[in-house]
Amino acid sequence: MAASDLNDSNMIRWKKLLLVQKFLKRLLKSKINDLELKYSEVKSAFYTIKMRTNVTDPASLTTCYFNLEDTYQKLLETVRHLESKMEQL
Repeated sequence: MAASDLNDSNMIRWKKLLLVQKFLKRLLKSKINDLELKYSEVKSAFYTIKMRTNVTDPASLTTCYFNLEDTYQKLLETVRHLESKMEQL
């Protein structure tokens, strides 16, 4: 009987491990699918930008984007400054 109980407890333990492995597989597969979807969105956006602007280097693309942000902020500051000067006049 002791050997039978030992085999049963081992079988239960292996079944639990199998269930854990199946759960982890589903979880990781779901995360991989989400990451692939996000990657495809970024890839599609980069391809669209590349086709419209002929910029093929991601580094220069990000530099250009950040420069646009800086330029826009400077433009807003200049507009505010000129508006305040107009009010003073």
